[in-house]
Amino acid sequence: MTDFQKFPTSELIPICSTEYLKFKLKRQNNGQACFELFRRALGAKEPEAWEGVFTLYWRLVAFWVDGAQELIGDHVNDVFIKLFREVNDSNFDCKFADFSGLMGYLKMIAINYRIDHYRKRDPIIDLHRSIDDMEEKIKIPSASEQIEQKELLEKVYSRMKDEKERLVLRLFLLGYTPRLMLDENQGEFEDIKEIYRILERILLRLRSDPGLAAYFEQK
Repeated sequence: MTDFQKFPTSELIPICSTEYLKFKLKRQNNGQACFELFRRALGAKEPEAWEGVFTLYWRLVAFWVDGAQELIGDHVNDVFIKLFREVNDSNFDCKFADFSGLMGYLKMIAINYRIDHYRKRDPIIDLHRSIDDMEEKIKIPSASEQIEQKELLEKVYSRMKDEKERLVLRLFLLGYTPRLMLDENQGEFEDIKEIYRILERILLRLRSDPGLAAYFEQK
């Protein structure tokens, strides 16, 4: 196994670029070089590594923030700034077991940013607190929680009653707001209120499930 810690950052960046291309083409890659590049950018706060990370990953973050490209620009910068502030040399290894965990964390920041943005524009129906509760419980896990979180998500999906519930839950976990769900699934839902009702129904069912109630208890 290659020890990328011995590579200078100038050599690490093009290797990471190749790994990222394989990722986009859905070809096998383990992300070790990119993981080390992120470690230097976030842990050591190395400017060259940080510039490499931003250059390689800003388009992916832009897609997570808003696939329709509406929020590109300062909003993408905000996501990276939040990542930079939250991760440092003292907590990097505690937060991330591997590169997939790191990507999950970055995606979580981007999606939460997206949710917050659209929630401010779509303040309808007083169900946000309940949905916030579910969002908090089903967010992408830290390194120490990854196995438990995967099992939790499998159980949650198994409790869905029909395809419409599975669709709403899947889109919700991808960061879609009810408004975006409605806009991108024309004809699937009667109106946005139906989507809120489905989310509320899912939450109530999870809270009443003996195997899941502890995860979704009322705050």
